[in-house]
Amino acid sequence: MNLRIKEIMKLKAVRQARLAEMLDISPGYLSLLMHNQRNPSPLMLTRIAEALEVEVPELFATADPTANALREPDATPIDMTRHDAERLCKSLGIKAKHPAFYDLNKAALAFGMVSGDRLAIDLNGSLENGDMVLATITDGSQEKAQTAIYRWFDPWLISPDPLAAPAKMDSSGNVAILGKVCGLSRAL
Repeated sequence: MNLRIKEIMKLKAVRQARLAEMLDISPGYLSLLMHNQRNPSPLMLTRIAEALEVEVPELFATADPTANALREPDATPIDMTRHDAERLCKSLGIKAKHPAFYDLNKAALAFGMVSGDRLAIDLNGSLENGDMVLATITDGSQEKAQTAIYRWFDPWLISPDPLAAPAKMDSSGNVAILGKVCGLSRAL
């Protein structure tokens, strides 16, 4: 991750020792986070943002201002009936109450997925922190909607792309979880 902790601390006139105290972590660990030598957990990101009085996405730096812009969907739905999806799940040994399938157009290597993988999504699956989900994120306009794989940590969606800022689940309607990833069929 490329975090802006040091930059924000300077802007807010917060010293390292004070921030470490506020977070109840050692100054050494904070130094590792500040110099991008360790990746904080989603909970730690939230705590850092709260301590610095910023939103979590503001902690992330990008060299390219359009790096977090929404682009072509990373996953596209496969036109298949529910019956066919259920049959395919059964043949693959995947359990899903209401399955749907998506083709992955872009690798999510951090999640062990490559382009061409066929994802089984449970549209009614219950979620637990750490689950992989397929979600659509938009900036409010449908032409900029992106469907991609994320790891869910309530209320955040974390992308496998280390440069992408987490997306916050809120009432804005800009984030919609389509379903829980319950299996995949590897492309040969």
